Amino acid sequence: SRAKGIAGSRSDWDIAVYVAEEAGQTMPATFPFYIEAEIAALLATNDVQVVVLNGLESPLLGFEIIKDGILLVDKDEGKRIEFEARVLGQYHDWQYFLKRHMEAEGWA
Repeated sequence: SRAKGIAGSRSDWDIAVYVAEEAGQTMPATFPFYIEAEIAALLATNDVQVVVLNGLESPLLGFEIIKDGILLVDKDEGKRIEFEARVLGQYHDWQYFLKRHMEAEGWA
C-alpha cells in the first residue's frame, strides 16, 4: 500500500531484496530477519517485512512486486531485467493454468 500511495496508519513496510548470487548461496536462513531489524531501526518502527527474491516461488507475489514496487537500488540492470522476465513468464503461465482450472470447475 505504501508503494501505491494508499498507506494507512496500520500499514507496514514491505521490502523486497535480490541478493547477489554469490552471497545468496551462502546466505543464512536468518538473513531476512537481520535486514528487517536493520530497516526497522532506520524507520523507527517494527512494522517491516522483507522478502528475498532469490528463489521466490510465488508468481503472483513476484508479479505484484514488479507491477507495484518502487525500485530503490539497481546494482545490476541485466540481472534485474532477467529476474523480471522470468517472473513475468511464470506469472503468465500460472495465470493461464489458473484460468483453465477455474473454467473446468465452473468458476469462470
